[in-house]
Amino acid sequence: MEFDEVKCLPVKILGIDSITDISSLIQWEPILGACDSVVIEYGELGFTRGAGTKINTACLPGNFKLDGLSPNSIYQAYIYQKCDSLVSENFC
Repeated sequence: MEFDEVKCLPVKILGIDSITDISSLIQWEPILGACDSVVIEYGELGFTRGAGTKINTACLPGNFKLDGLSPNSIYQAYIYQKCDSLVSENFC
């Protein structure tokens, strides 16, 4: 599994644990003090941003289990903070 941090409003990746054929656990913490949410977008390697599975979660240190992955597939993920609800995620 491969993870890329988007260049704007990144989070600090603390770990990728509990990797199985169909799931993985990502742990992070926000870098900036204030934000609206943390966005996780993931898909199979090479997916187009905006076309992946997108999860919005609280802007706190946390973790998320990517579940229901296809066995023997490589995934990538973009994980970033969204700090202004008026700014489109597509600008990140």
